[in-house]
Amino acid sequence: MAAVTGQNPDRDVALLFVFYGTGLTSNEVAKLLVLDYLMADGRVQAETTLRAEIAFNGKVRPLVWSSQKTCDAIDDYLEYRFSTRQGITTSAAAFRALDPTSPLFLTSEGEPFRFTRRVTPSGAVSYSCESLTEIVRQLHQHAGIERGTPRVRSQTAP
Repeated sequence: MAAVTGQNPDRDVALLFVFYGTGLTSNEVAKLLVLDYLMADGRVQAETTLRAEIAFNGKVRPLVWSSQKTCDAIDDYLEYRFSTRQGITTSAAAFRALDPTSPLFLTSEGEPFRFTRRVTPSGAVSYSCESLTEIVRQLHQHAGIERGTPRVRSQTAP
């Protein structure tokens, strides 16, 4: 359904595979960089770590890109990004010509996802990537999956 009903079919299919293949939260996925997925020579990093600064709990944990279907979906999306010149670099030989420090996933306009800042009544500050969560909620809705959503967790740092 994501390939047919999504705002950006290649991205949306890849997003669903990443959410269900890795267990990452919306905030974590929104903060993934190209270099979290690709090595400089363009190969997928089969085993890496989720950086502490983007992890919901602030701790490094394993991040394994072991599903070929997930990798194929991400690769299709990265080909789309390259063809539409979203987040590319002048170094065509490295990272499949994508800027390694650009987000792995971008909005339909080719921009990084934005975070919403919230302050609780007790004064605690948290951030959430509501736009990414909404995309996935809509994909579930179009597929007829009630209350389907990726893990959502606010973080204390953007």
